[in-house]
Amino acid sequence: MDLQDFLSRRQAERDWAFANGFNNGDPVTNGEFACLDMLLEGAGRLVDIGANEGLFVERAVRSKPGMDIIAFEPNPAHGEGLRRLLAPVAGRLEAIALGDTPGVATLHVHSQHHATASLTGRPRMTARFREGMTEVEVPVRRLDDMDLGVSHPGTVVLKIDAEGYEFPILRGATAVLTGSESVAVVFEFSFAWLESGESLIDCFNFLDARGFDFYRLLPIGLEQIRFFSNGMDQSQYCNYVALKNVPLDEGRVLELATPLGATRLHLFSGV
Repeated sequence: MDLQDFLSRRQAERDWAFANGFNNGDPVTNGEFACLDMLLEGAGRLVDIGANEGLFVERAVRSKPGMDIIAFEPNPAHGEGLRRLLAPVAGRLEAIALGDTPGVATLHVHSQHHATASLTGRPRMTARFREGMTEVEVPVRRLDDMDLGVSHPGTVVLKIDAEGYEFPILRGATAVLTGSESVAVVFEFSFAWLESGESLIDCFNFLDARGFDFYRLLPIGLEQIRFFSNGMDQSQYCNYVALKNVPLDEGRVLELATPLGATRLHLFSGV
């Protein structure tokens, strides 16, 4: 194998992963922004959990400025910036962490890689990486215990990026998930779930039992996942979407062949 052949094969491997929704953290090209835009069309509220620096808040403010936005972000370094982004729409920042058990926890924050902040000590990161982390004590609440106010009519959109704590947040939001007529959940899955001891199949079954349909987020649309299959929990980074009573455009559906049989790909606008 010469160098050019090696590079071509590596690029093909990367292209395959990106096309199938894996290992691409860029919301512009991995479908996250396109998915948010689609969901916001029928949304009455966005709850951005793990808002970080506010990329999704900023996108939502531009896309639908009349919508309720509540951001949850426990890292105090992001408070001022998020409040500034939320001000034009009278949005609200809750500077707390969410989970399934109220209390106080330690948030581990890296001095440079702020997106890795987590309630775990990041045990699967290298020792040198962990040396760059500081600890911040933060309050933890359940979403069900929070006053979310009166939402505008429409879908409640939960966007969750909590570095391994996505499922505990959902377990603490059972009333929101079941009590709201129309709900969309967009959440990240990565090896951080291993650090927190969480299981994707348990999360899949948890949402399925509450009437949600499950999708993997692709750059061009939502691929329906009809049943949990081997390989889904191999800790490749990807984003999943769970929908309850959220209508999708049936005129923009592609019947998609997969090794496990045919499924449906709901295409984003403009594809």
